[in-house]
Amino acid sequence: QNEAKKLENRLKKDHILDESSKSIYFSSWVFPAIRILCDISHFNSASEIAERLQMPKNHVMKCLDFLIKNDIVIQKNNTLSIGPAHIYLPATDPLATRDHVNWRQLAFQKMQISNEDNFFYSGNYALSKVVAHEIRMMLPDLIEGVLKKVKPSLSETTCCLNIDYFEF
Repeated sequence: QNEAKKLENRLKKDHILDESSKSIYFSSWVFPAIRILCDISHFNSASEIAERLQMPKNHVMKCLDFLIKNDIVIQKNNTLSIGPAHIYLPATDPLATRDHVNWRQLAFQKMQISNEDNFFYSGNYALSKVVAHEIRMMLPDLIEGVLKKVKPSLSETTCCLNIDYFEF
């Protein structure tokens, strides 16, 4: 049952970065965001990516250089494409916390902008331990279900899903 709780036991690991590259890649949400944008056919330049992310082009260019050098993004015939299908960081890696914080900081920024396509929810509950455990056990299945829908879908936009479930 503990193994079922661990998402890392349920996900395919496609690409392993060396420690130095890993620390750079997971230092900011920008590197994974650029990587994912490269899976969308009309994001083939630093200018297009910079406009989408509302960032300076020179910063995006530096990030793209790193991603290309590490085979995380592929540049071929003036097109950019995603490298490995999934870069996984085990929950036990000290950078996992940094990665979660990076994406949550972006979520906080997005909460400030009114957009009906975005969805934010926080719920705090008093509940039985049995129900708390049942909900916890549903989350890996939910994530697997999301991934099964994402993988075969056409890459047209980018989204972030943050899920937190903890006892306080």
